[in-house]
Amino acid sequence: MLASLVPQIFYDLIARVIPGVVLFITGYLCILGPREAIRSMISVPSNQNPFNFTMILLAIILSYVLGFILSELWSSTFGKIKNKKAGEKTKKQMRSCLAEYDRMRKFLGGHELDLRYEGLPSIYAMHDHLRLYSVSEAYRLLKLQAEERLCEVLFIGFILLAIINPCYYFAEGFLLDRALLEVALLVAIYSFWRSGDKLEKFFINGTCKSWLFFSFPIGPTPSTRKEKLKSS
Repeated sequence: MLASLVPQIFYDLIARVIPGVVLFITGYLCILGPREAIRSMISVPSNQNPFNFTMILLAIILSYVLGFILSELWSSTFGKIKNKKAGEKTKKQMRSCLAEYDRMRKFLGGHELDLRYEGLPSIYAMHDHLRLYSVSEAYRLLKLQAEERLCEVLFIGFILLAIINPCYYFAEGFLLDRALLEVALLVAIYSFWRSGDKLEKFFINGTCKSWLFFSFPIGPTPSTRKEKLKSS
């Protein structure tokens, strides 16, 4: 029971709690301004410890809730736009995985699979099926999925902060630290968008290949291995 809960706990930690904490800290910098926020954190009296058990637990809960809300906001906005364009990309990746696996089977002395892309199950069905055969591989892919969700949550959260920060910027006049913060937010937004795309690609390719390996296993026979070694 505990072993099955651990992956889900780590998923929630990576996909929701960590981005929630990052956004709370960055939001604090946006509201007060980087210089003032850092000054206020440094000036906390040494006899006041804000990191007691209650505050840490409250921070984790609030971070989780914030991450969950922004995850749903992503799904209903940019996620919908991305999903409309994802069908053809996923089809191309799965066809590539199938062709690559057929080449590997042929190289190892086996026959090509009589499979077409249209006959393959969905990526998420493959991932669920993998849990029955290779728990470690399914959990590795789950980590990729959690990291992709982390990028999506931070992407949508930093967009909101990039909109909020200039409001203080125009109200207070030109401040170099706020201008630098805005640049950093824009760079982070671009980075999270690109990273999310890459992690999605890794998840699709990894899931498809792993499912093919475990569902249609094949290994080199001794004679095939000798022939390949001689030819190389």
